[in-house]
Amino acid sequence: MEIDTRMGNMFTEPNAKYDIVASHIRKIDVQLAQTAESVKRQQGTLPGKTDKNPRTEHSIAPSEPAETPPVRDYVPKVPYPIPPKHLMDPISPEQLAGFRKMVKLAFTNSSMAVPYGTIRNLHFQVGDCVFHTEFQVVEMRKDHVMPLIFGRSFMATVGAIVDMPNKRISFSNINKKVFYKAVPTRS
Repeated sequence: MEIDTRMGNMFTEPNAKYDIVASHIRKIDVQLAQTAESVKRQQGTLPGKTDKNPRTEHSIAPSEPAETPPVRDYVPKVPYPIPPKHLMDPISPEQLAGFRKMVKLAFTNSSMAVPYGTIRNLHFQVGDCVFHTEFQVVEMRKDHVMPLIFGRSFMATVGAIVDMPNKRISFSNINKKVFYKAVPTRS
């Protein structure tokens, strides 16, 4: 008999708790419906009275135009270098020829040469492509092997692909299948 009472109590206690929770949920549903009806308002309007922003009420804009300060020259605290006037004069062709003698070209084999001049806008053909290039004219021995050094702009234009292990170069924008042998340089 004692077991039957315990089993009966075990069933009635959770059942009573369930009934209490269910009644609370029903009350919340009723309150929610009442609140929704009382809050119904016209669409597009805000509830209550709007307040003005106090910052805009107290802002004072000047009614008369302000005076512009007088213009004054800027004087740097530390004087910057001013080049001499003779350096500002245009360079004559005679002076330019003298400057060209001071220019020396360095080659990959560490030799130096003074160029005689520059050939500008020379048409250079590799395969089917023609390029406009500039060459420096230098004097060289007839039996002397001097490798041709390509500049970055030329290599970018022809799409140069350098194969270092096989010591060869290909121009992908001209013909990918043709490889040119690299000439070793002395250091």
